[in-house]
Amino acid sequence: MVSLSQIIFFSKGINMKLKYLMLNLTIILIAFACSGGNNSQNIQVGDTVKIISTFNSSKNGDVNYVWNAPQSSNSSVPHFEIKDNAMYFSTSEVGSYDISLSIETKDGEQILEENFSFNAVEFINKNEKTYKPAAFPSELINISDNCSSETSPSVLAL
Repeated sequence: MVSLSQIIFFSKGINMKLKYLMLNLTIILIAFACSGGNNSQNIQVGDTVKIISTFNSSKNGDVNYVWNAPQSSNSSVPHFEIKDNAMYFSTSEVGSYDISLSIETKDGEQILEENFSFNAVEFINKNEKTYKPAAFPSELINISDNCSSETSPSVLAL
């Protein structure tokens, strides 16, 4: 038979284990919260950056990518374009820039919201860039238009 003192000792052991578990969980949660505070990516002023979502739309069919204009810490408005569910933007001033993306169903129901943070600096060595500088889609169209008109073959009459 189990005595009252054995039950009390057993319950104290469980309480200590629970307290230890709660303390560990608290420490882990604090560590994750502190490490995720500033996940901004450094970019160089003047570089064009292509931002794409991590969302895989092939599983969900028709969705809308609703990009919000970049918000800057210094009130500057960076040049940006949106094409094929990607945003391209370039800064002309040093500062921090935040961009948000809402992915929604055709009915306007939000599926996911993503936030992107960038810190524009004057210069980054080429080998230290964590991104590949891109070009604005409108610039690519102009380049291809110029190339096709200049390099179109001439027809020779014989």
